[in-house]
Amino acid sequence: WCVIPTYEVPPSYGVNLTPFAALSGDPGVTVTYTIGITNTGNVTDTFALSHGGETWPTSLSAPEITLGAGQSGSFMAWVSIPALAYGLDMDTAAITATSQTEPLASAVASLETTATPVYGVDLSGDQAGEGVVGTVVTYTLTVTNQGNTTDTFTLAISGTWTAEVDSSPAGPLGPGQSEVFTVTVHVPAEANVGEMDITTVTAQSTGDASATASAHLETTALPATRYLYLPAVVR
Repeated sequence: WCVIPTYEVPPSYGVNLTPFAALSGDPGVTVTYTIGITNTGNVTDTFALSHGGETWPTSLSAPEITLGAGQSGSFMAWVSIPALAYGLDMDTAAITATSQTEPLASAVASLETTATPVYGVDLSGDQAGEGVVGTVVTYTLTVTNQGNTTDTFTLAISGTWTAEVDSSPAGPLGPGQSEVFTVTVHVPAEANVGEMDITTVTAQSTGDASATASAHLETTALPATRYLYLPAVVR
């Protein structure tokens, strides 16, 4: 008979992570990542999970994960986008998995989170004015960018009487910025005294056509000449 020598395979340690993931979301929401992890070693191992390098709040579903040799699994990462983030603001978090047996066995995943552009607009409220027939009435309005990204706004007017806006489009305006403009309404010479017309002014985002705001200008025609009647005094 003979003795067959046996050889003990030395333990090896290694880990892989999904290397990169990118998601976007509206300001104020939390996005969820699913990160794949594989134990590339030849023994069961426990991997410590951590995150770093980010500015936005980030958390993980577990502080560690245990996997058998060659086994794969996954864990979650959550990134909260600040409510006041501007459109296309971005933050990157580095997720690290490190063997608790062999600290040199580690892997890093990069999570790139982007704030979605949000579009909004406000137009100063309704106004009323009056003007002599054959003259013009001028209104001053303010358009404000209520979105989280720089935007430009087209200004349109509608009504029966002729009207003009002094400038269009308005902007570009950064988030929260405003611009003042004027609208001139022509009171027709043939308008009846007391006749009224409503001019609708609409501001529309060029980034998102569904983001609009309107103001209504109510103009009343006055007579060309006014007479002042005084009481008669008899002596």
